[in-house]
Amino acid sequence: MDRPDRQQPGAARWLYRALTTALGLMMLLSVWLIARPSPRPAGPDRGPGERASSLAPTSGAPAVDGEAPAPIAGAERFPNTAPGVSFVGDSACVGCHDEIGRSYAEHPMGRSLAPIGSPPGDGSGWPTEAAFEAAGLHYAVSLRDGALVHSETVRDPSGVSLARAEVEVSYALGSGTRGVSFLIERGDGFLYQSPISWYAQEGRYDLAPGYRRSNAHFERPIPADCLFCHAGRVQPVDGPVNRYGPPAFLDLAISCERCHGPGRLHVDSLGLEDDDGHPTIVNPSDLEPPLREAVCQQCHLGGEVRVARLGRSPIDYRPGLPLEAFLAAFVRDSSQADSGPAHEAVGHTEQMVRSRCYLGSGGQLGCTSCHDPHRRPDPADRVAFYRSRCLDCHGDPSSCSLDEADRLARSPEDDCTSCHMPPASLGDIAHTAQTLHTIPRQVAPSPPPPAPAPRRSDRTRLVAFHSGGEHAPTPRDRGIALARFAREKAAPAEAPALAREAVAVLGTALTSRPDDPDAWEALALAYQVLDRPVEALRALERGIARHPSETALDAACLLNARLGRFDQASALLDQVLDLNPTRSDYHFQHAQLLAGLGRFAEAADACREALRLAPTDLDARILLSQLLNELGISADADADADADADAATNADADGNGDADPGPGG
Repeated sequence: MDRPDRQQPGAARWLYRALTTALGLMMLLSVWLIARPSPRPAGPDRGPGERASSLAPTSGAPAVDGEAPAPIAGAERFPNTAPGVSFVGDSACVGCHDEIGRSYAEHPMGRSLAPIGSPPGDGSGWPTEAAFEAAGLHYAVSLRDGALVHSETVRDPSGVSLARAEVEVSYALGSGTRGVSFLIERGDGFLYQSPISWYAQEGRYDLAPGYRRSNAHFERPIPADCLFCHAGRVQPVDGPVNRYGPPAFLDLAISCERCHGPGRLHVDSLGLEDDDGHPTIVNPSDLEPPLREAVCQQCHLGGEVRVARLGRSPIDYRPGLPLEAFLAAFVRDSSQADSGPAHEAVGHTEQMVRSRCYLGSGGQLGCTSCHDPHRRPDPADRVAFYRSRCLDCHGDPSSCSLDEADRLARSPEDDCTSCHMPPASLGDIAHTAQTLHTIPRQVAPSPPPPAPAPRRSDRTRLVAFHSGGEHAPTPRDRGIALARFAREKAAPAEAPALAREAVAVLGTALTSRPDDPDAWEALALAYQVLDRPVEALRALERGIARHPSETALDAACLLNARLGRFDQASALLDQVLDLNPTRSDYHFQHAQLLAGLGRFAEAADACREALRLAPTDLDARILLSQLLNELGISADADADADADADAATNADADGNGDADPGPGG
């Protein structure tokens, strides 16, 4: 049912496949007609790594039966960490903290997300008219009547448009320091990423990160765990992967309260301490190092896998509390740290804790030892600002092993970071670099990669970043991490062993807590890695009984189809479409299932809906053509009927037949 390659091809391949695939689909439909009473799967199950987020954690924490999570020791220290204390928004803070508020508004965190038309989403830092070619497709950015429009076009060799998708962009994601990605909204609060991103360091548009490897076009859903680190506060809807609100965002950019906690008690007390002397707001600089760093780690501790703790969610975290009570972050064992990507976009924390500066400080060094969270130094002052931070610990410049003449020859501004924190390319984001946070004493030039040395084990060892204390991760957390890593990140040679370990660990955990849908979904992932679809489906069914999420229902649908259970797959897909009717691939899957059941008219309708959402989807066009042929309808007649229906819809909406539908979602 699912296709191994759902990337839409460039023009030449688009035309070639249109010709060569038609006969194959005609033969396939003939098989479906003959096998109508006992349909066979229309295609293989997804392999490891395909649509890797299909069982990623959804927004929030699904409810579990039994007792609530245990209270967090020390929470009484800050009254604003208590559940139910309300947020007030940045506007309530700047009345007393005007100078900080104005400087923070220019900080990258204060510009992390904006609606199109408001800074930095007003196009002041990136062009609103541009075009480029990528992956055999033509992409364009344009401004129409104040709306930012992105388009993707398939063209023939002479430049004639064969198919075109246009969307109106809703949000600019990113401050523009390194770049900007763009979000579109479909239907009632469903957020997706545009395939077009702006890369500030090279001053160019290109495909969004990850799109050259797997082009999702306008179909990449944006889950809450992504927005968690790019927005102040979001309102995810339970069940769907990427539905929010209304409104979607309670705070757009990263807000004051993300680092200081909810402000209602503080505002109501006019900044005074309450009667028992407890502060009504959290100042991270007054926290002991582990709690201080947790404020930054909520976003800057990426790890290999992050797992929401049982009954909790990262969204529940409040500054002043231990982050590990809300999420368990798993990283590679330090002996394997160099075997993974050297520089990842959110790997600052993992790099820093390996540095000699951090180790030499006894863990006192932290993010704010070098970074001012409220203001970004002016470009003219940047070198002096960070140099002074180095000298706070290292004293006189003469302590440098290089004499002044050598230093100035390397950097006329005597910039410490030019030697010890040089820019390093981000392997996961094209055209982008960040500073190296391992702070090496000397950065050797990169030699040619040596031949791979024999390893004692081909298996990645995941360890918890926060491994001790009362909130140390449980076997359940480790099992979920192993399953997700095996399915989404592991090398093929190591994935089965990791999955077998996950099955063993999760089997024990679920015996004592069978009310844990995240653990059931992770167990299903592990079974899929091991190519045990029956056990995977059984695990999904146990999880769905407790929390019927979009991802679990979709995965169960595909497994049923793989096992030839088309009626069950169709029923599950109906539930998926009830939760999210805005994804074209769901409608294409629906068309495949309906065709397999011989319901060709309904399958054609599903294809039309898939094409309404994704006009450049070649596979849906080919299948629709074959379905129309089976129904005895010419493609021209079908196009005329669609045009008449569109005109009638526009007339109903606008009161005349001349309405322009504008960019579609």
